[in-house]
Amino acid sequence: MHMPSGGLQIIDSQLCAGAWYKGTGEGDSGGPLQVLHNNVWYQVGITSFGENTHEGLIDQASYPGVFTRVSSYCDFIEKATQALVKCSAKAITTAPEMLSLPWFAILTIVLMRLI
Repeated sequence: MHMPSGGLQIIDSQLCAGAWYKGTGEGDSGGPLQVLHNNVWYQVGITSFGENTHEGLIDQASYPGVFTRVSSYCDFIEKATQALVKCSAKAITTAPEMLSLPWFAILTIVLMRLI
């Protein structure tokens, strides 16, 4: 469990992410957190909130943004989209750092063409 500034506790249906000069900013709420894996983008989170100070906006490695974990809502997503969107929890490993991203959702949008 990560503790962002202010002592807020992050629950299982949330995740933190950010890097130096990379992360959330004002107006980003509701936007996607995506991971590139094998040339495919996967949505793993939905922007919720972040540090709203100058230092927090620049150094998001120390003050990461907080995102809703998409994998916590797979049942809802598949039901609401009538299974047009597939969602599952799966570990992703990104190269070259081989950073393990455990139990992030893999959200694959299936485009269907009616004939």
